[in-house]
Amino acid sequence: MPSVVVLSSGGLKSAVAAAVSAAAEGVHLFVDHGSPAAARGWSALERLCRGTAGWRCVRWTVGPAPLREAGRAGAASSESAGLRPDADLGAAGGSRGLLPAMLSLGAHVAAKIGADRVITGVSQVADEGGLGAPFGSGRPDRRREFVHAWQCMIETALPRGTAARIEAPLIELRAAEIIRLGMRRKVAFQHTWTCEHGGESPCQKCESCRVRAGAFREAAAADPLAARPAVARA
Repeated sequence: MPSVVVLSSGGLKSAVAAAVSAAAEGVHLFVDHGSPAAARGWSALERLCRGTAGWRCVRWTVGPAPLREAGRAGAASSESAGLRPDADLGAAGGSRGLLPAMLSLGAHVAAKIGADRVITGVSQVADEGGLGAPFGSGRPDRRREFVHAWQCMIETALPRGTAARIEAPLIELRAAEIIRLGMRRKVAFQHTWTCEHGGESPCQKCESCRVRAGAFREAAAADPLAARPAVARA
């Protein structure tokens, strides 16, 4: 029986988090938010799972269509909330703000399959360092306090003894430290996807690609995806 549920994006941090979980078998839970990058991340995650015995991946789709329909029914309400009625929530950056939903889904899936841990690859230090942000000024859902608060909420919401433990093993590691840890654990970085766009190869230009390149450079390691020629974008 799988002992862990890993909240996976197809990216390198969730792949490393899974590798350090010390689980013989587990489930990668992927939330598909409808963007080309999400489709590419799912494809990468499927290849990662095929190469890891005892692990499987589960896809949960949360496409933008329902919100679009709600916007057409009440345009004023959607606009006041900062959403156009025809807003494409699958654009680059569409995954932002998904972690609370993923933690809820992770706790639900863990309860269904009897797993006792939900693992997230978030890192406050890596995310803030990659963006050049002062410590403490990054996204709130990347902080240890957030993970602890969510653990308390899940324990309050579920029957006693049934709540999985939330773990964030990378939360205080720099991006280069995560790369080195993944190398020691023999993570197949060629089966990860970080780019904010779809396509056969990373664009090497978006913010996520630049952060990834900087992490590999600091770790004095070669990114297996960087060897592929970038596909020109119109």
